[in-house]
Amino acid sequence: ISSTKINDLSLSYVRPKWGIGRPITNVPDVTTEMGLKNASKLGGSPGLSATDFTIASSGLFVWDPTQNTYQAKDDFSFTRGKHSFKVGAHMTDRRLYYLIQSVDKGRFAFLETYTKPCPVGKAICDTARTSAGVPDGGLALADMILGTANVVDLQLRGLDWHGQQKYLGTYFQDTWQVSQKLTINMGLRYEYWRPWTLPRNAATTFDFSGEGSIVYSLKNPLDVYNPATNYGRDAELNPNVPRQGYTTSNVNLAPRLGFAYTPTPNTVIRVAGGIFYAGNINTNQMSDNQSGGPPFTLQGGAVTDRTEQTKNSFVLPTATSIPKAFGNPLPAVRVLGQQYYPIPAVYQWSVGIQRRINASWAANFDYIGSHTIHNSQWVQFNPGELPVGPLADLPLQERRRLKGWGSIDGWVPWGSGKYQSGTLGIKNRDWRGLSFMSNLTWAKNLTTSYSLIDSDRGNPHYKYYDNWRGRSNYIPTLRSISAWSYNLPFGERMRYKLSGVADAIAGGWTISGITEFSTGAPITMSANDNTGTGTGTQRPNLVSGCDIGNAAKDRFQWFNTACFVDPAFGTFGTANQGIANDPGINNWNITLKKSFIFGEGKDLEFRGELFNAFNHTQWAGANTSLASSSFGRIGATRPARQLQFGLFFTY
Repeated sequence: ISSTKINDLSLSYVRPKWGIGRPITNVPDVTTEMGLKNASKLGGSPGLSATDFTIASSGLFVWDPTQNTYQAKDDFSFTRGKHSFKVGAHMTDRRLYYLIQSVDKGRFAFLETYTKPCPVGKAICDTARTSAGVPDGGLALADMILGTANVVDLQLRGLDWHGQQKYLGTYFQDTWQVSQKLTINMGLRYEYWRPWTLPRNAATTFDFSGEGSIVYSLKNPLDVYNPATNYGRDAELNPNVPRQGYTTSNVNLAPRLGFAYTPTPNTVIRVAGGIFYAGNINTNQMSDNQSGGPPFTLQGGAVTDRTEQTKNSFVLPTATSIPKAFGNPLPAVRVLGQQYYPIPAVYQWSVGIQRRINASWAANFDYIGSHTIHNSQWVQFNPGELPVGPLADLPLQERRRLKGWGSIDGWVPWGSGKYQSGTLGIKNRDWRGLSFMSNLTWAKNLTTSYSLIDSDRGNPHYKYYDNWRGRSNYIPTLRSISAWSYNLPFGERMRYKLSGVADAIAGGWTISGITEFSTGAPITMSANDNTGTGTGTQRPNLVSGCDIGNAAKDRFQWFNTACFVDPAFGTFGTANQGIANDPGINNWNITLKKSFIFGEGKDLEFRGELFNAFNHTQWAGANTSLASSSFGRIGATRPARQLQFGLFFTY
């Protein structure tokens, strides 16, 4: 617009498409061939798992989303005196078509529970067995042959998930150059993510009062299958429920403040803090939450306690049934756990110091801290209470919050995390042919759920969702990354001059690489679920005073397995998440290259690349299941040394 005013307007449309899961074409329907009823007609087999055995089966998921994204963004900048102002707005409209099936072919999990001489939790039997010297015994494969699965699960989606979400963000920012030494940056941003709107209004939440009931956005949820209501689009809505099934926070103010101060010509100090919002909630989870209950998604199966033929396991209600308490079988649903889902927020602060040592070298120190709230976390809302005290002799169903329902689960914004890190770094531009950059980072990340890959799970019991809080599985305590490049000092124009054939062979070589040293990422132990709550998840007990690191640290015993024991029946284990570390990394990737010039604009470059150049053994993760005979052992490694050679001709 002028020398002091700039406006930047952008309009865009993109159509990303992604997906994971098993293939659905040219794959036989193994589930039907096995005689299992009520599963989907897509190709594939049930998911099968048994402790200490590897059983071939296809993936549990089919995820095939397509998204149309429309965006408009405008930023206006202008300067006045020592102030540089910036104001802008950003609008996004996302329309997602999500073909998704999860566990549509069924899932069976087998433990050694039913072939043990004593059932889990029977103290009298265990005492007699121990006195007689009879081993604990049991074999998961034998349980499988008997057909006694601990977990039987099936889900079928009756309609594909379509969602639309609109986003609006506006901000104002002022960069104020107070003096040549001090610059202050101030800003305020407002953000709003509208809840995911479903054109067919197929959203569900739950009323936990009384006997419990599913609450629908539609007055008649069967309208999603009724062409007279345009399949729910024109149907009457429930006046007591948000159309989307939930509401979200709409006062998301994000102030930011920072300054850069130069106390000396060679030193810069930067300090900043602010609030940030992360409204792009995982659509896999939200689609499951919003439309996870019948009649939109059907779920069958339960924890079994008897021998039965697996082909009779998947007993599903019909697509036209509305589940009610004390149905037969007891209904199991996935729902929005509450009607208010605030946007996840990150409170972040940082301090950085940069120091120029000389014309070539510089050093830096950076500290970052953050506290995240309203993270998505998976919980069960209807588990059994712990079987202790007056509840000790009651069966699982009698100890549930709602006795007329089976499993009720979903994701809720209860999770939180606290992160801190400090980084020391050094770098240079060029010093006697060497270019170098290196950073050493110490970090700690405490979260209520240990693994994103495991669907943001911590303790699944809604009353104790954070009692296994500990280190996240992804953040090693120490990590060093160095990148370097060195021009060898041999050649016609180098320190050690060469000419003719010697220069052609030995001159002009460059060696470079990336070096990584890291402690292992935190790992979380698991045990057979003997909580009596029906949640399917348990952690072992940590033996008091035991040194987890007192082990051979080889592939046969990476950590001290004697530090972990089964908890008493009806209790939660004490071994929090991230209690030990996987093997670390000691890796060098090296490249050696040289260019041969054949005339103006023509050269041939030779490259030799070595990955894990010194062939250092890089152990993979250790087995973390106390129920496994391989507990504490390592069964694989990262790749050994790999060599790659190439010629690149440029003309």
